[in-house]
Amino acid sequence: MVNEQDLSILLKESNSDIIIDVRSPSEFFQGHICNAVNMPLLNDEERAVVGTLYKQTSPEFAMIKGLEIIGPKMKDFASVFFKLKGKRLIVYCWRGGQRSNSIAWLMRTCGLNPIVIPGGYKHYRNHVLDWVNNKYLKLYVLGGKTGTGKTELLEGLDQRSQQILDLEGLANHKGSAFGHLGQNAQPTDEQFQNNLFHEMNKLNLSRPIWIENESRMVGRLCVPAGIRASLRNGHLINVEISEEERLDHVLSTYGQYDIEDLIESFKKIEKKLGNLAFNNTLIALQLGDLRTAAKLAFFYYDKNYGKKLDENKSQNITYLNLAGFTFEQKISKLLEYASTSGKDKID
Repeated sequence: MVNEQDLSILLKESNSDIIIDVRSPSEFFQGHICNAVNMPLLNDEERAVVGTLYKQTSPEFAMIKGLEIIGPKMKDFASVFFKLKGKRLIVYCWRGGQRSNSIAWLMRTCGLNPIVIPGGYKHYRNHVLDWVNNKYLKLYVLGGKTGTGKTELLEGLDQRSQQILDLEGLANHKGSAFGHLGQNAQPTDEQFQNNLFHEMNKLNLSRPIWIENESRMVGRLCVPAGIRASLRNGHLINVEISEEERLDHVLSTYGQYDIEDLIESFKKIEKKLGNLAFNNTLIALQLGDLRTAAKLAFFYYDKNYGKKLDENKSQNITYLNLAGFTFEQKISKLLEYASTSGKDKID
């Protein structure tokens, strides 16, 4: 058994390990440890049967039914485990109880030495919530109007060995009405938090982290309250470039998508655009004039961003004009700022 306080260390060092989640598929879908493989002892229907027996008859009847269901599967599990000799295995269920301990017994019988997570997924989730509600992260917060290229700047900082936390990447959404385009389906809120913990666990939280300024929601996912508090208390660097540069960036990002997909996205902000601007946007899209359509969208998004900037509670706001800079020059300028003026404001 791994000690409870060693959970973060165990998961941080688990890149080459095999993490096995023996819960049902629906439990796994709702949320799981990152990189875990689902090997359910009971499928959803079987779990429902056993659970009903536990509540309505007795724990003994439920256990016997569970053994009846699991017994025939043990041969197949053993066949898999024999192929995993030499690997370190980490196994968990909901509470670290019968399901994980029974599969751990089989692993040991097959000559393996598995680690069972104490308290199971429930304990892991409590650990996750403690981390993502950490309100004392040292953050450089990248802000800027739509089309500033903040996500790309984060990626560039990552390539220069800076610590980053990409909320939009973890949420599979770019944060606007168009943010779902080209993205995989968003995870559940629970899995989003697990993904956040997985990334945060890689970082040195005593050092600064670069992050993009986000609203409360990224698509349909809620940014945890602790992260939002850290965003408000972080050092906001508001990047400014010209409108033409912003238009170029937006068109390079979204210009590849079908007109019908763009129209459906514009419909999400129809009321906020107003009838006249929305109708003009539709006309521009139908004529293939994506630049005009994007410029009309800017009217709403710029106004919205300005309002959010006015409401920002952080006293540490810097306006950094990077208009006309190459991408590498922008990254260098951000790093230069962080190492001089920014360092005093984030410590």
